[in-house]
Amino acid sequence: TVKDPHSPNAGFWYSHIIWVFNTQNIIENRGKHDNVKDLKMQAYYRFLRRTHLVHPIAFGALLYALGGFPYIVWGMAVRIFLLMHSTFLVNSVCHVWGHQAWKTGDLSRNNGYIALIIFGEGWHNNHHAFQFSARHGLEWWQIDMTW
Repeated sequence: TVKDPHSPNAGFWYSHIIWVFNTQNIIENRGKHDNVKDLKMQAYYRFLRRTHLVHPIAFGALLYALGGFPYIVWGMAVRIFLLMHSTFLVNSVCHVWGHQAWKTGDLSRNNGYIALIIFGEGWHNNHHAFQFSARHGLEWWQIDMTW
């Protein structure tokens, strides 16, 4: 849609990662993040908001104490890199390669390889066809561990 911040219509690399750095586009197309007013009132989320920098610093210190710099590299940098790019693969690869089981009028595809990497999120055409369903793997053989 027009409001999609990582639209595949803008190109493969844009939908994969460039959109992350284009915050002005997100604000213009989607507006400011004001749809969580109820969460902002809860003490737990206010605490997380106030202390959001403390948590990764404390985790990094713990990793360093346990195993030095290699633990920080593997426990933070590599872990976050792999997780983020696995998620980004849905935005890019699952709009270019794969099978379109449902005629959704868009570029979404089901990609079994991506589904294996990211626990079922690769059944992206299913998600576009049934947007309000938490289940992405619809067939018995479509493994969906997020469901």
